[in-house]
Amino acid sequence: MHVAMVNDRAIFAAYIVHADVSKEFLRDHQEEVGDYVKATPDGLVVWDEKDRDRLTEGLTKLGIPYTVEALVHPQEHRDKVKGHKYKNRDEIIQHLKGEIEESESAIVPNLKKKQKEHEEKIKGFDKAKGDNGKLQQRIVGLEVMVADLTARLAAIEAASKEV
Repeated sequence: MHVAMVNDRAIFAAYIVHADVSKEFLRDHQEEVGDYVKATPDGLVVWDEKDRDRLTEGLTKLGIPYTVEALVHPQEHRDKVKGHKYKNRDEIIQHLKGEIEESESAIVPNLKKKQKEHEEKIKGFDKAKGDNGKLQQRIVGLEVMVADLTARLAAIEAASKEV
């Protein structure tokens, strides 16, 4: 999967340039080929047209044959990462593969939102409480859910401060 993290956001590679060069060659000729080239078993990965052009111009100057392959990433992957922040590339890949439901940075705001929604429901029930036993049971249930969400939120915030 040709994805990277820039400023806590996921970006997808735009092109793979196939050329018979080593990582050492890229490092030694960085001025000609550019800074933003990643050597992978599939080829030389670049993230946009500017990087592709700089790399292909450098390879041409150095007399190295190459082919360029434009990459197409599923729209569902692009939609899935849109608006999310990530801690590292592994978290991006886990999110795309469905191994985690959402990025860690999205968990806290979603828990806070759920907590607020439940607190609003409790306030509404408190106003209409009266003597109704079922209503009281629902209020107790919601209070338990709010307490659980509050505890989860506190644990996540404490864990993130440790990192």
